[in-house]
Amino acid sequence: MAFGDKFFKVVGGLELDNDRLIFDSLVSPKAGAGIAAPVGSICCQSDGVIWRKFDTGDTDWSPLEIIVTGGATGVDPTTPVVIDSVAVASYAAVKWLAVIQSNSTPANRRGYEVYGMNDASTGVDDTQYAVLKTNTKPSGLSLTVDIDSGNMRLVLSGTEDMDYSFVRIPVAIPA
Repeated sequence: MAFGDKFFKVVGGLELDNDRLIFDSLVSPKAGAGIAAPVGSICCQSDGVIWRKFDTGDTDWSPLEIIVTGGATGVDPTTPVVIDSVAVASYAAVKWLAVIQSNSTPANRRGYEVYGMNDASTGVDDTQYAVLKTNTKPSGLSLTVDIDSGNMRLVLSGTEDMDYSFVRIPVAIPA
């Protein structure tokens, strides 16, 4: 049996015990007049943000604070590589924990704690601290935080192939 054979398709949403909904949306459920739903409902936005209905108003939605992990090996950062990104309309800040190492010499490694915050528009500020080191820094390694097309991004640059892993801890815009 294939993995996908274990699932079934739900069209329009799923109602739980007549008092909570699980559904998808192309836009934020907070947008405009909002989306009416019972408290405790879940909305899965098409860009990957998952929202939770926390009160009775149609715009009373907040993004779920979900820790995200990811990574890749053999990345060529001579052209900057976006390691991770979040929508500035949904998240006020993010803390990233990242480990980056040389693909050819994995013992050449750096660990970073990066805290980035945005103004929900085009302004961004970040700080990198708790930089941990083993052996030699991977050639040309640089981490930056920027905003592009409405997303705050953690960007990797360098002059040799690298491997990375990260953990994202998001902070929603205050409700």
